[in-house]
Amino acid sequence: MIADAKLTGSIAKGISVARYMLDPDAKQQDSDVKTMQKAESSERVLHIETDLANPILITDSPKASAQSFIREIVDWNQRNRPGKKDSQSQWEHRVISFHSSDSQKLDAGTACKLARESLDMVAPGQRPALFVVHGDTAHLHVHMLYATVNEKGKIFNTKTIAFGSRLWRAWKLSITCIV
Repeated sequence: MIADAKLTGSIAKGISVARYMLDPDAKQQDSDVKTMQKAESSERVLHIETDLANPILITDSPKASAQSFIREIVDWNQRNRPGKKDSQSQWEHRVISFHSSDSQKLDAGTACKLARESLDMVAPGQRPALFVVHGDTAHLHVHMLYATVNEKGKIFNTKTIAFGSRLWRAWKLSITCIV
């Protein structure tokens, strides 16, 4: 299992990333999203969950759902940091990919649960989050997009890449024993 593909950025980029998560075939201009897209086949959405945000149904418009979810993140961040400086990025995106042998043992719901546990360990506190499980490849993977601000107004510092990377690696080692 690996945690990779860290992305942060503008609100518009957040909408593009969320839309990709919900509809991998959507044509988009963002270069990071184009890198994640595959030319030969699209990623199949197996499972969608949200925390502290409106649920997203697979029948909902991916574009409208992405816009609504990012709006919820921005509102959450402002509501939980009244009168304080905004975080540099409103959101962060990560991907948890499971080894192909682990993918055979996991279903989409369990993969999503493990991704949620990783987020709780690395970025403690409650925050809106979107989890989308993709399963078109030999390895099941979960895209996570979440607010950088928790319920106490604390910013998950996306600048400290070394610290964040150490936490993701520590979580990876602990999860290996579970799967």
